[in-house]
Amino acid sequence: MLLDDWSEYDNKKTRANQDVFYVDFSNQWEVEYIIEKIKKFNPNTSSGQIIDAITACYLKLSNLIHRKECLEYIMHIIEKPSISKSTKSKIKAQNL
Repeated sequence: MLLDDWSEYDNKKTRANQDVFYVDFSNQWEVEYIIEKIKKFNPNTSSGQIIDAITACYLKLSNLIHRKECLEYIMHIIEKPSISKSTKSKIKAQNL
């Protein structure tokens, strides 16, 4: 996934004078881009599962995180059998 074409993402970040290697979860377009990128490589993963994993990443790591670390963490969460109850309640509390 990291070796896929990220030029659209990189160009948009560059135009906004942002570091292309960091994901900013406060930008909705970045979240949507990552969801679509993950779905491209994991078509059987639901948007809900991906959003839960993104939220867990945000809660665990930070709002601004290196792309590689972000995707590795999200994929780790997706590949786990389930998200813990405490993480689910945090997700609900964040309304993400």
